[in-house]
Amino acid sequence: MKFFWYSVILFILGYLVTLGCRPMTMPDEFRHAEIVREMRAQSAPFSPRLLTVRYFEKPILCHHCNLAPVRCFAANAFGMRLPAALFTGLTGAMIAATVWQRRRDAKLAALAFGFYMSFALVYGIATMPITDAPVTFFTTAAILSAFLASLEAPWGRRRIFLEILCAFSLAGGFYTKGAVGLAVPGVSIFCFLVWEKRWREFYRLPLIVLPVLLAVVLPLAWKIHRAEPDFWNYFINVEHIQRFTQNAPGQHPQPWWYFLPVICIGTLPGITFLPCLFGWGGRFRCPLAP
Repeated sequence: MKFFWYSVILFILGYLVTLGCRPMTMPDEFRHAEIVREMRAQSAPFSPRLLTVRYFEKPILCHHCNLAPVRCFAANAFGMRLPAALFTGLTGAMIAATVWQRRRDAKLAALAFGFYMSFALVYGIATMPITDAPVTFFTTAAILSAFLASLEAPWGRRRIFLEILCAFSLAGGFYTKGAVGLAVPGVSIFCFLVWEKRWREFYRLPLIVLPVLLAVVLPLAWKIHRAEPDFWNYFINVEHIQRFTQNAPGQHPQPWWYFLPVICIGTLPGITFLPCLFGWGGRFRCPLAP
């Protein structure tokens, strides 16, 4: 139990206490704060606007997650950053819970939590009110729930629950970041099943996941369409198709290898402890392996 409290104290002191210690920065933090402020002032939860101009670059879930803290703390630095920090803490907790479920080792679970939370990139996205922290949470939830579901007996209650959880996580990722929220966990699950040669899972997992996913996504998509008929046209054509097929103005011009150094630097300082996982030259055994 003490390792659980160590993790909680680490999260509170390292993440929550420092949220309001620095001013908000341009452009991302002020942009998201203004969208939430106008959404609340106009009582238009399905019509995001930035300085009265309709803003269709991102789905609405991230803005909705910021509404509750803004009501409690106003649109200040602490209130706007709190949802991202909580999503990051929950992501670390899911990783720790999965390790504990597979190994029943509280110390190892706490170490997994601390290892993840020590990454500079994780800390960076956890202290900014942008979509990265929520989509990381939903992506992790989808991957871990699909992984645990694949280890359960077909049509068991636990498996069905995990598959439903995976579907809701995929829907959350889609309404936070768009197709990325579906593609990243989808590719990860596909690669895992191929690596483990679990060929039957390719038709077992979609039997529940796909219908539940559609049942969650389609009603909300229709509600957004009724509020803003141009949203899906812009979001799909401009933010997805044109963004990846054309060198459109306002998009990121960086080359394909841009994120390689970002990831290498962003995993510091926690990545320096990676050799410990290999026992300093010994045989590595994944804590989640069956």
